[in-house]
Amino acid sequence: MNEYNKYAALANTIKIEDITSCEGKQDILKNLKDNDRSLTQLWISSHDQVVDELDYDFSSAEELAWLGYFLGQSTNVNRLHIRHSPPASYGIEVFRRGIGNNKSIKKLNLGGGFSFEGSVLPMLDKFLKNNNKLVEIEEK
Repeated sequence: MNEYNKYAALANTIKIEDITSCEGKQDILKNLKDNDRSLTQLWISSHDQVVDELDYDFSSAEELAWLGYFLGQSTNVNRLHIRHSPPASYGIEVFRRGIGNNKSIKKLNLGGGFSFEGSVLPMLDKFLKNNNKLVEIEEK
């Protein structure tokens, strides 16, 4: 079973508290998992770039994988801001596939610590091909 399918099989039974102990990140993951209509924007940041409760700074490969999986299932997130490139790690493939499955994002903002080097461009490849709602890519 590939890694993404493992997450798909566990998605209905996983407890968000088992993924992260941070309440702010728990709220984001819960809202993504529940496909909450109020979560229309998401910022992926490094720890030193966190500004408010919409910023997600992943601290483990497992968190990164779950974030990507749940983001891929979302039909409400329409703006994604990636301020920090995810590291090439265990969770990157699940994150990459999850983002590739998302079809609701209309605006993608890449900025700050984001880099097109390494595994990042392939991470966005499927997303860019599959998401016909995407109308704007911005780099800041």
